[in-house]
Amino acid sequence: MLFICFIFRIFLDETSFNLLPQRLKEGGLMKIHPTFFNVGINQEQTLAEKFGDTIVQDYLNRESFQRLAEYHEKVVQMTPQTIRNYPKRSCTSSTGDNTSSSMGFLPRMRSTLTSQVTSSSPHWNNTTLDATTNGKTTYEVLDKIRIALGSNRNKPVEILQLTDEVCRRLNGLRVTSCKSAKDRTAMSVTLEQASILVQEHQIEEKTFFAILSAMRSNGTRLENTMKNVGQRKYAFASVQLMTFPKLYRPPDGTYGKVEN
Repeated sequence: MLFICFIFRIFLDETSFNLLPQRLKEGGLMKIHPTFFNVGINQEQTLAEKFGDTIVQDYLNRESFQRLAEYHEKVVQMTPQTIRNYPKRSCTSSTGDNTSSSMGFLPRMRSTLTSQVTSSSPHWNNTTLDATTNGKTTYEVLDKIRIALGSNRNKPVEILQLTDEVCRRLNGLRVTSCKSAKDRTAMSVTLEQASILVQEHQIEEKTFFAILSAMRSNGTRLENTMKNVGQRKYAFASVQLMTFPKLYRPPDGTYGKVEN
C-alpha cells in the first residue's frame, strides 16, 4: 500500500512562536490526525435516502469516528489534563431554587419550545433537539456518536453537533463547509455558535432561538453571501427548506432566489 506524506510549514509571529514547546521550536514535527464527517441535509440527501443509498457517507463517518475515538484514547493516556469537560449547568427552577442539570440545555428547551418560539418562526415548531452533554465525560459523548451512527435514521445531524463538541473538548481545529461554503455552512456555523454561548458562556437558555435568529439575520454570514453572489440572502427556496432539519432553516426574509 502506498502512503503519501505531506509536510506543511506554518509561519508564526514571534509571540505565538514563543508559546510553542521547545521540540517544535527546534524544528520538530507535529502529527495531524484528520477526520471527516458528513451528513447531508438538503433535498438531494432526501432523495438519496429514499431512492438511492448513503453507503459512502456512512463509511466515511464510521471510519472518522474510529479515528476520533483512537485519538481521544491517546490524549487520555498522554495528556488527560488538556481535555475540556463542561460542568453541570445550574438553573433556576419555577420555585426560584437553584438546581443542577447534567443534561445540558437543549433537552430542557424541548419542553418549553412552544412558549419560546413565536408565530413568526413556524419552521421551529415541533423541533426535536438533541441532548447536549454538560456534566458528561468525553467517553459518554463518543458513545452518543456511536449510537447515532448505528441508528439508521434519516439525516442524523446530531453526528455533526456531537463531533463538533468532541473536537472542542480535545482542543482540535475544525472546518465546517458545504458545497458553496455560504448557505448550509451558515446554518451549521450559527447553530454551533449559539449552542456554545449557552453551553460554555452561561447565556440564558431561553435566549437560544433569539440568538440563533440574530446570527442568521445579521453579521458575517450574510456578509459572506454578499461577497459571493452580490446579495445578502441565502440561496434557499421555500420548497427546498421543507426537506431541511428544522434547526438548519433560516429566518423568514433571509432567503430566496439568488442570481449571480
